[in-house]
Amino acid sequence: MTVRHSLHAGASPFQTAFLSFGKPALIWIGLGLGSLLIARLNLLFDGDVGAVITVIGVTLILGLSMLRPRISLCVLVFLALAIEQYPKEYGWTKDLYYHNNINNTFRALSGISVTPLEVHLLLIVAGLLLSFLMLKEPRVPPIAAKPLLFYSSGIVFFVLYGLFRGGEFLPALWEVRGIILLVLLMVSVPQLIRTEAHVAQMIWVVIAGLGFRAIEVVYHYANANFTFVGGEGGWGSHEDAGMLGILLVFTYAQRLHKIGQKQQLVLTLLVVPIIFAILAADRRTVYPVLFSALVLVGVLQPPDVQRKLMRTTLKAGIVFALYLGVFWNSRSDGIWVMPARSIREGIAGADEAGAEESFSSNLYREAENHDLARMTRERPLLGSGYGVKIDYYLPIPVGWEMGFYIPHNQLLGVFAKTGIVGFVIFILFYLSVLAEISYGFAVLVKDKYLRAVLVFAGVALMNHLVYSFYDLALFHYRCNVFLGALLGVAATILAIESEHKKSAPPTTPMERKKYDTPAEWLLNPHEEGVPQLTA
Repeated sequence: MTVRHSLHAGASPFQTAFLSFGKPALIWIGLGLGSLLIARLNLLFDGDVGAVITVIGVTLILGLSMLRPRISLCVLVFLALAIEQYPKEYGWTKDLYYHNNINNTFRALSGISVTPLEVHLLLIVAGLLLSFLMLKEPRVPPIAAKPLLFYSSGIVFFVLYGLFRGGEFLPALWEVRGIILLVLLMVSVPQLIRTEAHVAQMIWVVIAGLGFRAIEVVYHYANANFTFVGGEGGWGSHEDAGMLGILLVFTYAQRLHKIGQKQQLVLTLLVVPIIFAILAADRRTVYPVLFSALVLVGVLQPPDVQRKLMRTTLKAGIVFALYLGVFWNSRSDGIWVMPARSIREGIAGADEAGAEESFSSNLYREAENHDLARMTRERPLLGSGYGVKIDYYLPIPVGWEMGFYIPHNQLLGVFAKTGIVGFVIFILFYLSVLAEISYGFAVLVKDKYLRAVLVFAGVALMNHLVYSFYDLALFHYRCNVFLGALLGVAATILAIESEHKKSAPPTTPMERKKYDTPAEWLLNPHEEGVPQLTA
């Protein structure tokens, strides 16, 4: 009994049953039944190999989510980052409909408006709940738990409010389903990513998913002789540039903290593909994202490191200013001119002759923002609610059906849909998350690698907010999976370090008093009793 108990220690109920029957017998039975199932499915779908693979894939994910939910979560994050939400005709993953509604792929399933990604996540959550019920595992609180609960409750309220005002349920669900993914991941990831080794594994998964995207984008760009012919205004998806830019900042953070790990080596090897992929994407949003992320990295550092960064930034700034001066008015599509052109168009706007796509995009957004501003003036307190169409007073050529509900400027969209009340809840939630990350970096976490991961989560949050100002970050699944996974990992780091802190008594009464909450640290970050971090 003692031996069997030791073998099954920490195993889920499904793993315990599997071990009790004996692995060899169950493996042979599984192979036999699997062969019969594949043959039967092949007949059922008239030889449609894609349909057979889909059914088998869903079955495997179901089993993996129940037996090994942590591995299933890693698979989900990798697939979400590696597969485009809106596949291009030239894309390597164009036939993998992980982000598409199932009813769009299989017409017979007309009533199922859910994506494989969402099914996958729900299966993981189901397996997680089952393990909690049967094994009574301890819960790990998500980062900013109370603001997250308040924010989630606000989303539910404004959906119901929009329906009460005559809005439609499915459009309302479309508007918030990305946020639902974010919330579910923020809650689920800390329950599965429990140790420092798990944290490193999840970061490897993120690197693998985004590294795959960088390599694919560079391949298509090089295959087109480093032009945009066939690239539909830029290679890769809109959100690729921002996420790859954040991965670049994480690479810098690892080098800044002198972390001698394999991840730093792999990231260093990926630096050139990532830079070329960012340039090939040709997205103006990446530059304010990079700027805000680098500012956050600098703010989080101790004073002596900040002084070094200021000197380096001053030198780099002079060189960059000279670069902008040389190429500011250039009309070339050359790869080295593109950053200057994108920054100029973002600041001064694009002219019709120089960049037709950017010019029309700017006009569209200006008209859209005007309409959203008018909506906020009409209903300033609670907004229109989700599921209610945007009142386009100016004629706008909306290119997709959900364009009547989901604007490009998502921050202004939150204001128009939820009013002052919802916008304040939205801002307080993200500020609370950023405050906890900053508190963990400055006070709790001593390990250099874990601090770099907290920086990664913090700059990912900055990317999310800045990108939301320009485009559809709150709506895009990949953006929310990216942020949700990293914020979940950050919650695990803070939980681990909080336990370490509890087990080690503070050295002075002043420390015991001032380190109880992030709020206390924010109010008194430099008073006596608060140790100043050194590089």
